[in-house]
Formats: sequence, C-alpha cells, structure tokens
Amino acid sequence: MSAGVYIDEADFAAAADGIVEMMRNLVALKRAEPADDLVSALVAARDGGDQLSEDELTSMIWLLTVAGHETTVNLLASGIAALLTHPEQLARLRAEPALISSAVEELLRFCSPVQVTFRWSRRSTPRWPASGSRRANP
Repeated sequence: MSAGVYIDEADFAAAADGIVEMMRNLVALKRAEPADDLVSALVAARDGGDQLSEDELTSMIWLLTVAGHETTVNLLASGIAALLTHPEQLARLRAEPALISSAVEELLRFCSPVQVTFRWSRRSTPRWPASGSRRANP
C-alpha cells in the first residue's frame, strides 16, 4: 500500500486558488516596485503591450516556479541515491572535494532531473526516424 498524502478535491481547489492569489500578489508587487529580476521583466513585457494576458503571465510565473523546484528536488534525490549506491564514488568525493563541481555535471548526465525530453534527429538513424520527427526520450 502506498504511503502517499491524499487531499480531497475541495482542499486541492482551495490550495490551487491560494497559489494563484500568491502569484497575482507577486505580479502586483513587481508592477508597483519593479526590480532587476525575471518576474519584473515579464510584468514589464505584459504591460508594454506584448502578447501575454494577465492569466498567461500568472501561469508563466507558476511554470517557472514548479520547473525550478522539481528539477532541483529530483537532482538532489537522484544524486544522493546514486552516490549511496556507488560508495566508492562518494568516498572519492569526500577525499577530493575539488571534484565536486565535475561530479555535479556528471550527476546531471547520469541521473537527469528531467524524466522526459524531446529531441529532433537531424538525420535518419537506426533508432530515430527521418529528420524533423519528434519522439519522447524517456
């Protein structure tokens, strides 16, 4: 049996409404007090007549928040698991801290925090269809 956390639909809707309200408050703050940050730039683009509606602006900020959070959480968890299942590598990192930067790069490759990406083949290969075709790469 799963030990997950479950909430009912009404609680989920209330939480989602709270998140939307928080994002809209952030937009209002950045509109009143712009800074040198991405949210302020998105608000300025919206208010300057670009193509984002207020709802699209809120959705974009939420997407950036979730994407940054999820990839970080996934890499940390997967990286720790990889090091714990390869104790010789963990021991090497402990003995040679200068390797940590390259280890992070290798962990990004070895246990990617993004589970599905899309890639386009420039030429036909035994695995990929003709140029321009798109396939999920799990």
